[in-house]
Amino acid sequence: MLSRKERYIMEYLYQRCSDKNSCLINPREIITFASDRYIMYPPEVEKIVTNLVYDNYIEVAKSDKK
Repeated sequence: MLSRKERYIMEYLYQRCSDKNSCLINPREIITFASDRYIMYPPEVEKIVTNLVYDNYIEVAKSDKK
């Protein structure tokens, strides 16, 4: 079962990626979206995203900006 924050982040991901097979999202975008309800920091977003991956809700490919 998803927590409230996980559910809220999934809502954002669905909004951003609903018409695409994949999309690029920066953790800062998630923090900005969630800022109206939650105070979140990058490590917390990483943990939530990792949990969503482990539960097979999403797939993630990390990259370094060059």
